[in-house]
Amino acid sequence: MQELVAELGLSDNVRFQPPVSRPELARWYQSADLAIVPSHSESFGLVAIEALASGTPVIAARVGGLPIAVGDAGVLVDGHNPQDWARVIGETLADTDKMAALAARAPEHAAEFGWDRSVDDLLAVYRLACAERAGAPINGSASLTDIPTAVVP
Repeated sequence: MQELVAELGLSDNVRFQPPVSRPELARWYQSADLAIVPSHSESFGLVAIEALASGTPVIAARVGGLPIAVGDAGVLVDGHNPQDWARVIGETLADTDKMAALAARAPEHAAEFGWDRSVDDLLAVYRLACAERAGAPINGSASLTDIPTAVVP
């Protein structure tokens, strides 16, 4: 990436930074007007959640888990056309009311993904699974035949 940036003559505009501490990263997010997440593939969207938790609106690609991670606290972009991205970023930055509304919703939306909420949701799934299996036989594999229970080399 550094070679590409140099090749394109963008070295004055692009910096590559080593990893920073979590408090420092939060300060970076808080000082940004927007966080841009143009991923082509994203399983969850942790960067988007971190930015939102810091009160920074997000513009992200509509891929993978980003629509859920961003929710109504950001803007989703279909595709990866640079002109579309530039237009959406410019329009969002120019609309001060929209920026204020997104920033206000950001921490609240990010809080939906906190550890306490995740644990509560996971426990609810386990409780439901246990309740559904309450009447099932202990050995649910009894109906399987010709399957060894152990393999010894």
